[in-house]
This record gives sequence, structure tokens and C-alpha cells, in this order.
Amino acid sequence: MVFIALITALCLLGDSALYALLPSRLDAFAISPTGAGLVLGVNRYIRILSNSGAGWIVQRVGATWPLVFAVLLGAATTLMYGALTGFWFLLIAHALWGVAWSFLRLTGYLAAAETGDPRAVGRHMGVFQSVSRAGSLVAVVVGGVLADRIGARDTFLLFGAVTLSALVLVPLARIPRELGRARRAKATPEAPDTPNTSDTSELAWRIRNLYAQASINWF
Repeated sequence: MVFIALITALCLLGDSALYALLPSRLDAFAISPTGAGLVLGVNRYIRILSNSGAGWIVQRVGATWPLVFAVLLGAATTLMYGALTGFWFLLIAHALWGVAWSFLRLTGYLAAAETGDPRAVGRHMGVFQSVSRAGSLVAVVVGGVLADRIGARDTFLLFGAVTLSALVLVPLARIPRELGRARRAKATPEAPDTPNTSDTSELAWRIRNLYAQASINWF
């Protein structure tokens, strides 16, 4: 749980720093105030679709490779913030981050719900939220200092390299192969929408069901 939270924290560096640096350095990114607002909000609209898509993929292949994909995509988008300028490039980059965040958050929630003692789900969720959001704190504080010293775009290039290093932590997380995968069960026509509690916990089922209907869960 801690390693998954640390991976998420590293991946949040670029996104969190963008909220602090883009509006304050519009000239450096060659973007207008209106364009900056659209860029900062596009990832939430993308997640209307990517949340349910992430759930569908994880149910079929497990959580490990989607997590690797999310780290690579998170690092790539952070590097794009530093290497590219202009509205359309930044819009595409932040939209792609929305996809990465769907996989990262889903992996964290599933790990909290399906691993370890079922009675400790609340503690696991607290660990995930507190440790991962520490990445946002570091991004805003350290990112601001670095932007003043080396420039905003170089800061994103540095953060992108740091995010890429999160790949080292993926094997250490020891993610169970079956995490998030759909369990094979006999059809139950009389109650198709109820969880199979013999295969997985009710809470884990509720999380997967949430992502299956994630068109309304885009925040």
C-alpha cells in the first residue's frame, strides 16, 4: 500500500505543479489566461470516459501493467509541460494525464480494498490518500522554488525524470496478480447486479462497480 501511494505521489508532481506554475507564468508557456483555464480543467472531463475504461482494462489484465502504463504516461505528460508550449500541446498533455490518473487512483483504491486485513480498509485508504497527496504538497512548494531558480519549464523536465523513477517502485509494491481482475462466477439471472461475496469483499465489488459507472464520477 505504501509503495503504491509513493508511486502515485511521484506521478502527481507534474499535475500539481501545473496548477501553480501555469497561471503564474503564462508567457513562459505561450498561453492566454482563458487557455490556461481550459488546460487545467480538461483532465476532469477526460476522466468521465477514462475512469470506466480503466476499470474495464484492470478487470481483464490485472493492475500491474496498467500501473506501469500510468507511470510512463504520467512522466511523458510532465515532460511535455516542459518541452512544449502553446494551448493545444498543453491541452493534449493534460488530457492524457487524466487517463493516467484514472489508472493510478483505481489501483490505489483496489489495493486498499482487496489486500490485507478487510478490517483495515479504512487505514489503508488513509495511507494511500495521505502519502500520495504529499506529492502534491512537494510539487507546489518545491516546484515554486525551482521555477524561480531554474525556470518553470526546466522544473517540469526535472519532475518528469523523477516521475519516471517511480517505475523502480512497481516491483517493490508486490501487487497481487489477481488484484482488480474479474472473478469467474456462475450466472445469477435473478440478481445480476449483486456482488459475489464468496469471491471478493463487498467493498471491493463496490469500488469496481463505481468505476464501471464512472461517467458520473469524474472529480
